[in-house]
Amino acid sequence: MILFAIAFLFISLLMSCMGMKHGKKTDMTNRGAGVVWIKHDKFSPGVIKIPVNSSVTWINKDLLPHTVTSDEGLFDSKKLKHKQWFSYKFTTAGTYNYHCTIHHMMVAKVIVE
Repeated sequence: MILFAIAFLFISLLMSCMGMKHGKKTDMTNRGAGVVWIKHDKFSPGVIKIPVNSSVTWINKDLLPHTVTSDEGLFDSKKLKHKQWFSYKFTTAGTYNYHCTIHHMMVAKVIVE
């Protein structure tokens, strides 16, 4: 029983250090409209919908560098370090796929309506 209590306390401490609370979502949900966070090697949200003539701002919350690069060559943030950001204004309706050139598994899209 004491071993269980020690394990529970250790896990609780570890989760609080990582910004988690017992079963609740992390800060990945607390962002403004038109904002994509780069965290845990993914774009969040993976699909964002915005109106025409709106901007999307990507903020790198990871310790690793990332890029925000359009599949069609429309925009490229270059390398974003921790806490750096990049914005792009979308003036035409459509679906815009993008990726990180450093981490090829990181893909997402902007839908402009």
